[in-house]
Amino acid sequence: MKEAQSKEYRHLVRNIPNNFLTRWLVKKTNRKMRTSESMFRLQKRYRGPKEGYRYDSFGSILPIGSYDFETLPPVYKRARKFSLYLVNR
Repeated sequence: MKEAQSKEYRHLVRNIPNNFLTRWLVKKTNRKMRTSESMFRLQKRYRGPKEGYRYDSFGSILPIGSYDFETLPPVYKRARKFSLYLVNR
C-alpha cells in the first residue's frame, strides 16, 4: 500500500476531459460551495498537452518552439484533460 501523502494520491479526481461541460460543472460546484460557506474549494490543474504543446521544466503547458506570452492562448485551450484538488479557501 502506498503512502496517503504521496503526490500520486493528492487529487480528488484525475483525467477529467477538458470540455465546456466539465469546466462549467466545476465552476457551478465552486459557487455552491461558496454560498454554503464551505471552507474548501475545487482547484483545476490542467494536464495532457494538446498537439503542438509540451510541458516546460516547471510543469506549465507551453507551445513547442518560440512563442510570445502576450499571444499565448489560455491554459484550458492548451490541455486535453484536468485534475481536481480540494484546497482551503
